[in-house]
Amino acid sequence: MLGCSHAASGPSMKSLSLARLLSSGRRQKFRTAGMCGLLLAGLLVANEAEPSSMRCANGIVNRGDDAERVRSRCGEPDYIEAWPAAPPLPAGAVWFYNEGGSRLLRQLRLRGGRVITVDTQGYGFRAPERPDCGPDAARLGWSAYRLIALCGEPNARQVVGRLLTSRRDHPTGRQLQRGQRAVYRQRWRYDFGPRHLPREYTLDNAIVIDIRTLSRSD
Repeated sequence: MLGCSHAASGPSMKSLSLARLLSSGRRQKFRTAGMCGLLLAGLLVANEAEPSSMRCANGIVNRGDDAERVRSRCGEPDYIEAWPAAPPLPAGAVWFYNEGGSRLLRQLRLRGGRVITVDTQGYGFRAPERPDCGPDAARLGWSAYRLIALCGEPNARQVVGRLLTSRRDHPTGRQLQRGQRAVYRQRWRYDFGPRHLPREYTLDNAIVIDIRTLSRSD
């Protein structure tokens, strides 16, 4: 096991002068620090890597598993946001599993009925009996499930459909790869009563990527 202590074990005082001993100690310390740095970098990369599986009560779900296997091992999802096929792209969906505030909210993205990504979306939550939220409650990076559970169904939905968009920093802070990606885009409108202007939430693949305040005439 690699220790990250700064203590160096050098030759004895009998065989080396004080200067040589200090020099040896410095080299050993730098070597140890360098090894610790490499270890830390490796751990950070491992922690940032997207999980490829999800453990459920009846087994593990992996990328490539079909929807039937997910249901048999994890049960019915708490919420599904789905969109139709747009040839040559097959139908897509995001399944959300919410186990409360002490566990991570898990989301599976499916394409053509098979899991293509396994991810988390912050901690879960307890959905209120009656959804109710203010105009400033929602945040970038919220899922469609969280938005509906806490704020209710939108007053209006506009389906933009499938489109190619440049990859950029995700609203939650995760760096996406360069190039383009196909997304399913919607715009949801919420009216918050006469004292507030309406809000429009743009969602790509069931994640809020933009929030805009509308005028009353929009």
